[in-house]
Amino acid sequence: FARMGQRWEVVRPSSTSTSTFTSGYSTVCHEAHRFGPLLSLSGTPAVESVVLDGGRERRLVQPNDDVRLFSPRELMRLSGFPEDFVFPEALTVRQR
Repeated sequence: FARMGQRWEVVRPSSTSTSTFTSGYSTVCHEAHRFGPLLSLSGTPAVESVVLDGGRERRLVQPNDDVRLFSPRELMRLSGFPEDFVFPEALTVRQR
């Protein structure tokens, strides 16, 4: 994730707000930090982070940081889809 000083929004399971996820979320490119936040499983904010409202922070992400992209199922939960929802098989991954 870390690349040339990009600052990511990082949230935790206890966060109450987040920025918007865009269709490019999880895309590997030099602008990926603009597509949505990362999830941190660490309990404490990074030393050099900017603390935002709702339990969010904006910070540089280091290669050994305990952060990851949200999974497709987590994104569906955040969007209000029921747990048993399944996309029709005819849809491509991009359409989903």
